[in-house]
Amino acid sequence: MSAEESQPAEDDISAEEDAIDDAKPEDPLPDYDWKLLEEQLMREMHAKDREMSIAYEEWADLTSFFSRWYDIGNSLENNRTRKRHKTQQLYVRHEEESLEELREGYVKVMSAFESAMEMLNRG
Repeated sequence: MSAEESQPAEDDISAEEDAIDDAKPEDPLPDYDWKLLEEQLMREMHAKDREMSIAYEEWADLTSFFSRWYDIGNSLENNRTRKRHKTQQLYVRHEEESLEELREGYVKVMSAFESAMEMLNRG
């Protein structure tokens, strides 16, 4: 609520307070302006509704931004993970092939050694 909107209401309240201070016990209570109170309440409620709408829009924008940021980061990390997995897979396959070549070489050497031992035993 702006200062202009609150000024008349404050003047009315201070006038009522002055009237109450000057009142005597035998005097009836002054009438209270309930309509003015209701109008003030409605103005305040509308102002708070506008504030809440603005805050909600900011929150929605930030949520949308965070959601996009998360999606992009997650996508990039998934791509890196997939590439890392392929690299590891290629490395393991290469190592398996190298190990298989080594095993085949070992089998050939052992076969040759066994043949040589057989020839020595015959001879």
